Amino acid sequence: MNLIKRVLKKFSKRGIVWQVTLTFSLIMLIPSTAITTLYFHLIQNSLIQEAQKNTVMYLQKMNSNISDNVKMIDHVLDELNFSQEFPYFLDKNNAPSEREITQYVGSVQHELLNIRYIYPNKFNSIVIYSTNQQIPEDANWSYHIDKLYTRSYFKEIENSTDPIIYGDIRMYDNALGNLVKYAEL
Repeated sequence: MNLIKRVLKKFSKRGIVWQVTLTFSLIMLIPSTAITTLYFHLIQNSLIQEAQKNTVMYLQKMNSNISDNVKMIDHVLDELNFSQEFPYFLDKNNAPSEREITQYVGSVQHELLNIRYIYPNKFNSIVIYSTNQQIPEDANWSYHIDKLYTRSYFKEIENSTDPIIYGDIRMYDNALGNLVKYAEL
């Protein structure tokens, strides 16, 4: 209470111009602060809504791109599997001759190159894992299934009934390539 009396006493001792200026300044400061706070919240809400719309739009684009890529790889693998040699050589019960293996390797390599040309920058590496130990391993595209036994995601592959496994998102394992599993494995 004493403080208010002292402030009012000092205020009354000042000149009339100073008193009017201070009064108008205080009167203008209150609405200015309210308007500034209101505009700040309006702009903030507008920016948040715009960011949410952009995020939804980008997520829809990403979803569409991922779906398109999955459809593409399904189509590519269907094309690859359409060849009669492919399922035949993946079957571990078949005993292909050396000439048949050479023919198979050349045919698959040709198909993989065609896939890279048809879909540039989409599928840099398609890797095939097979239980057929007669098919030679090639560091670019062909491995024996036993290379996957030590991997944490092998149970996911082993328990899957799907012919193609995309799996969970994880770090790319360049040592073993992409995960492709066929019913013949």
